[in-house]
Amino acid sequence: IMLSTVPPTGLSALNVLRGRVAEIRPARGDPEASAAEVRLDCGGDVLVARLTRKSISTLGLAPGDPVYAVVKAVSFEAGALAGRMPADAEE
Repeated sequence: IMLSTVPPTGLSALNVLRGRVAEIRPARGDPEASAAEVRLDCGGDVLVARLTRKSISTLGLAPGDPVYAVVKAVSFEAGALAGRMPADAEE
């Protein structure tokens, strides 16, 4: 998941979700980690993006900020969605 603070254009990724930063916490609970997890509220649905601390700082992200989540569908692991494969993918 990539994040943008402005509506993205000119991308091959077609899945762009509007949301708000709900929480920023260290990746794997390690405060010394170079990455952090950014929890997003996208209209009641939760997404978690893992970004470097540098990217978070560059974007100036903080809880409550509006963002756009850019999702390439192939970036999801097969069993990651609700712990199982989608019905149409089980063939």
